Amino acid sequence: MAKDYKETATRYADDVISGKTIAGADVINACQRFKNDLQRTDIELRMRDPNLAIGIIERTLVHKQGETLSGEPLMGKPLIFQPFQIFIIVNLLGWYYKGGNVRRFKEAFIMLGRKNGKTSTVAALAWAVGIIQRRSGSVIYMVANALKQTLQAFNFLKFSLEYRHLDSQFDIKDNSFEHSIKYQFRKPDGTEWWDGIKFPLIER
Repeated sequence: MAKDYKETATRYADDVISGKTIAGADVINACQRFKNDLQRTDIELRMRDPNLAIGIIERTLVHKQGETLSGEPLMGKPLIFQPFQIFIIVNLLGWYYKGGNVRRFKEAFIMLGRKNGKTSTVAALAWAVGIIQRRSGSVIYMVANALKQTLQAFNFLKFSLEYRHLDSQFDIKDNSFEHSIKYQFRKPDGTEWWDGIKFPLIER
């Protein structure tokens, strides 16, 4: 059973609002909005997609580089999201207008200081959303001000697949013409969707 991250997101919001976790005005406002939204009747928080996204990320992606604050190497260790990252994903993927299947948020502006994992966070989120939206034939494009930055995201995902020995299941192109990762979720006859047959890290 997938873990429910609602409590983590709510606790993060409470800690920011109370001052236990130091944050700027924009983050404080976002946390207060989250708490207020929980009381609204026109929207609802559905945790299936946030839980699934975080589960996919933490079960498939690993650090490509870095160290902990105590100096322990992170390379090859599972990418475990911090509370603020969980808060972001819960907000982006969890809120729906009541009575339908339309997500409340379609865009996000995520601003972090240098060396706080912006690239890996966004790449991981794109990875998870692409898998969750697979039934719609999802295609994810990553763009940046420089090719080098985009390749950091691509290489992070590629490294994780290779480290997990999942690369043989994917069509990975990494050359001067194309940098892409593809996966076919349909059976060869095109009649049914793959649901954990070749890619067992998906939970329904």
